[in-house]
Amino acid sequence: MAAHERHMVVTGASTGLGLTIAREAKRRGWKVLGTVRREQDRERLGEEGIDTEICDITHEDSVRGLGAAVEAWSDGSLAALVNNAGTAHPAPVEEIDLQDLRDQFEVNVVGHIAVTQALLPALRRGGGTVVMISSDNAVITAPLLGAYCASKRALEAFAEALDLETSEQGVRTLIVRPGSYESDIWETSLGRAGKYRTEASRYRDLADRVQRHAATPGRRRDPRELAVRTLDLVERSRAAFRTTVPRNIEATAATLLPWSAYKAAVRRALR
Repeated sequence: MAAHERHMVVTGASTGLGLTIAREAKRRGWKVLGTVRREQDRERLGEEGIDTEICDITHEDSVRGLGAAVEAWSDGSLAALVNNAGTAHPAPVEEIDLQDLRDQFEVNVVGHIAVTQALLPALRRGGGTVVMISSDNAVITAPLLGAYCASKRALEAFAEALDLETSEQGVRTLIVRPGSYESDIWETSLGRAGKYRTEASRYRDLADRVQRHAATPGRRRDPRELAVRTLDLVERSRAAFRTTVPRNIEATAATLLPWSAYKAAVRRALR
């Protein structure tokens, strides 16, 4: 391994934010390994010069295999891990399929902890940085996104504990909260929401209003902005523990407003 090489692992790198982050890191000279779930994605990223490992972060054997692969690939020294993989199953709390609820926590929380556990030895040797890609929905609760919002809050609690536990060992943890960016996760999630938009659901009208709001033109930003900001944070010797990208008044208001005022604001937005 060349002395100057910096190794970064990005989970969920086949599309969307993860792919954009992997591309930006490669552009800056990082040696990048992205996790994907399909052979065709592996081949496609390989054509761009991005190393890949097929990994389902919800399966323990697959994560153990990733750990072994990263040890060999990085020569046991990892400079950064970006926990990006994510999923969303929009649904009202009353009607959400409990398996959909479990799936969100398996991917958005448990899977990231599993990957972090597997790669911590290499991160410790490399004095590395763990980046948890959270969401501004960790503080901006939205109707039909209760499970997604809860999973992001849980991820941030784990990130806080991880930083308290490992910073003295030379491993830094950062939280990045993206706002609304172009990403396949939302296209997929809107499709999943269809099963809750039936005549039988008492939440159909609310679901229609939420979908119209989500589809507002210009609402979603270019993910390259997020990738640049994330890499800037990783490459700084000192960076804020928690960063919302871009800064937005909604996230600030959600933490400061009384609940009644916040609820009224949400209702106005969904009229």
